[in-house]
Amino acid sequence: MVSEKIKETIRVKKEIKYKFLKLVFLVLLITVIATFIDWIVHSLRPEFYVDFEYYRNKVIFSVLWGVVVLFVIKKIKLTKNINVKALIFSAFIAVVLQVKYFLLGYDLFFVILFLFLHFFMFLIPALIIFNKFKEIFG
Repeated sequence: MVSEKIKETIRVKKEIKYKFLKLVFLVLLITVIATFIDWIVHSLRPEFYVDFEYYRNKVIFSVLWGVVVLFVIKKIKLTKNINVKALIFSAFIAVVLQVKYFLLGYDLFFVILFLFLHFFMFLIPALIIFNKFKEIFG
């Protein structure tokens, strides 16, 4: 009897860890897709050029903040709608990234332009992946 409860507890904890790792991987996937789109956009015009380090930092920063915002959404039960979660996720990351870039001294026009661009760069893959993996993001 006791050993079955222990086994069940271990199984549940493993399931929670697996779900968390899958969530982190999916946030990383969304971020990599968005970063690839961002790289294409930055390559279109010389005035949009950024160092390659920008992309590496963007991936790390976005994954960390993406996991945090999803945890907060779930913890305060902000919404159950998967599309609204994707919208909040994308908006939050776009705002936090642009605040960071503004504080790093990027031009205000550049910051505002890429605020909107980053939002859509994250929103498109987020909507697809959130809807495909509702059991993780739901």
